[in-house]
Amino acid sequence: MTNTGAISFCTCPVTKCSRHPMNHNDGCTPCIKDNLEKGKMPACMFKAVSEDVSEAHNWTIKGFVEFYHKVNGDK
Repeated sequence: MTNTGAISFCTCPVTKCSRHPMNHNDGCTPCIKDNLEKGKMPACMFKAVSEDVSEAHNWTIKGFVEFYHKVNGDK
C-alpha cells in the first residue's frame, strides 16, 4: 500500500523503507518504535538539527547527541 501525501512533512529520505509513512497508514509510529527498540534515532530527528546529514554516520541515540553538538559547535 502506498500512502501518498498523508504524511507529507516526513523528511526521511529512505522512502523504500517499509516503515516510511508513505508506505502504510500508521503514520510515524512504526518507524519511531523500530528505531527506539534498536537504540537508534529516526533520520527525521537528525534532519531537524540540520538538513545536511552527510556527517551523521552513527544513528544511535549517542550518535544523535554527538551530531547535535557537532552541528551546534558544542564540545
